[in-house]
Amino acid sequence: MNITIYSYPEGISLNGKQYLLDENNDLLTFKTADTALNHLKSLGVAAETEEELEEDFGIYLEDES
Repeated sequence: MNITIYSYPEGISLNGKQYLLDENNDLLTFKTADTALNHLKSLGVAAETEEELEEDFGIYLEDES
């Protein structure tokens, strides 16, 4: 799996996806959704599930495989 993290600018899906990038401006990918959630937790996002992440923070996970 290649899980990516994205949100919609201003919370509007018509704006297109805004992806989380690494220090080289490359797409940041994770092997599992749990790893992605743990990374977000380390950045201060207090979501325990993908559902909470989407509903409370407007942040989404996507499988790029």
